[in-house]
Amino acid sequence: MRQSVRYRMKQKTIYLLVLFVLLPSFGSCQSSPKTIDRPPAVAGAFYPADSAKLRSMLAQLFNNAVSVQQNGTIAAIIVPHA
Repeated sequence: MRQSVRYRMKQKTIYLLVLFVLLPSFGSCQSSPKTIDRPPAVAGAFYPADSAKLRSMLAQLFNNAVSVQQNGTIAAIIVPHA
């Protein structure tokens, strides 16, 4: 049975998206265990610069989080970020 043209187009699109997402990550693999950490660029601007204060703030946010009953399929999640 022949697959529809629309199905084959979707399949090719998915393959290309996966290729474009995964391919750049293979080039960044290093055989050396050496890592380079950079200082946080916005610490103190959008979140506390002090690690203890940040941990406390995150603990409070997670403790106050409300569980939501989901009855359908999630299509997207919008997450604001700096």
